[in-house]
Amino acid sequence: MTCTHGNANTELAKEYISKRKIPQLFEALITGLMVHKPEDHLEFIINSLKRYKDGNQQLKWDEFIERKGGMHNILAPITKSTDLNTAPEIDNRPPKLDAIPAGKHEEKPKIQERPQSPTPDQQLKHEQERAQAPKFDQQHTSNDDKAKHQPQQTTNAQVTEHKRSLQGKPIVFVGGGPGSGKGTQCEKMIEKYGFTHLSAGDLIRAAVKDSTSEKGRYFNEIMSQGKLISTEDILGLLKDVIYERANQASGFLIDGFPRRVDQGIQFEKDVAVCDLFIYFDVPDNVMIERLLKRGETSGRVDDNQETIAKRLHTFNEETTPILDYYSKQGKLVKIDANRKPDEVFTDVSKASDRLLSHYQTNDHSHSSNKGTSICILNTLLIPKSVP
Repeated sequence: MTCTHGNANTELAKEYISKRKIPQLFEALITGLMVHKPEDHLEFIINSLKRYKDGNQQLKWDEFIERKGGMHNILAPITKSTDLNTAPEIDNRPPKLDAIPAGKHEEKPKIQERPQSPTPDQQLKHEQERAQAPKFDQQHTSNDDKAKHQPQQTTNAQVTEHKRSLQGKPIVFVGGGPGSGKGTQCEKMIEKYGFTHLSAGDLIRAAVKDSTSEKGRYFNEIMSQGKLISTEDILGLLKDVIYERANQASGFLIDGFPRRVDQGIQFEKDVAVCDLFIYFDVPDNVMIERLLKRGETSGRVDDNQETIAKRLHTFNEETTPILDYYSKQGKLVKIDANRKPDEVFTDVSKASDRLLSHYQTNDHSHSSNKGTSICILNTLLIPKSVP
C-alpha cells in the first residue's frame, strides 16, 4: 500500500510539473541569467516572471533574453522602482551610500545604485576571460569542498596534448525519444566502428557507486545533501573519460547529453566541438506502442500508456530548443527510425563511413574540416518514408 501510494504521489508531482511547464520555465530563467548576468538577479527573475505572467505568451527557452528590434519578449531595463524617473548616466566615480540623517541611526542605509548592464562587447570579453579561468562549481559546493575534491587546473601543455589526441576523432551527440531505438543503433556503431559510447547517466551512477574513491565520495556527499549534480560536474566526468580514451577510440558517441542548449554550448567550450547530432525520429504513437510492449515483460510501473504519453510530451518540449539550435548550425541529422533496425543502421553506416573517410583522407586539422563533413551527412541522411 505504501509503495502504491508513493508511486501515485510521484506521478501526481510529475503531472503537476509537466502541465505547468516548470522545467521549461527554469530553463528560460537560467538562460536569461547566463546571457545578461544582472547585478540584481532576484529583481531580474521577479521582473521576468511578472512580464511572462502578464503577457501570457508561449514559453520558449529564450523567453527572457533581451533582443533589439521590437521582439515580444524584450525585457525592459530593470530599475529600482517603476514610478521613478530614469536614472542618469553613472560616471566613473565609485557609487556612494547615502548619509544617515542625524537622529535616525536606527534606519538602514539605502542600497547603492546598481551599475549599468554591460554592453555586448563587454559581455563577449567577460565570456572569453571566464573561459580561460579555472572551472569551479559555485552553485553546489563550498570553497573547502572545491579545494578538497576537484582536480588541479590542467596546464596549457596538457590541454594542447589532449586536443591533439582528439584530432580525427568524431564527436557525435546521439538523441531520440524513449523507445526510438537509439540504444540499439549505438551498439551497432560500437561493434562496427569501435566508437566509444559514453552515457552521462551511466557515468554518474558509476561515480556514485565507487564510494571508495575521492570522486565517488564527492558525488555521494552532493547527493546525500539533496543537491543536484551540476552541469559542470557532468562535463568533468565526460571530459576525463574522453581525454583518457582519446588515443584508443576511433570516435565518441555521447548519449543523453546535452539535454539543454546551455549544456551543449558548455560542452563544446570545455571539452570538444560536436561534429554531428544524430536524432532518431519516431512518431509518438509508435514509441508508445514499443514501450507498452516492453512493459509487458519489464515490470516497470511507468510503462503504461498514460505515463508514457506524459513522458513523451515533456521530452518533445525539452528537445525542440536543442534540435533547433544544432539545426541552425547545420549539424543536425534526423534519421527515420520507424523502420527495421538493420534498415536504420544502413543509413547510420553510410554517414559514419563518409565521416571517417573524410577524416582519414584530408590532411587538414579536425576543426577546419567540420563544415564539409556535416554537409555530406546532411545531404546523405534524408529520412525515408515508411514502405
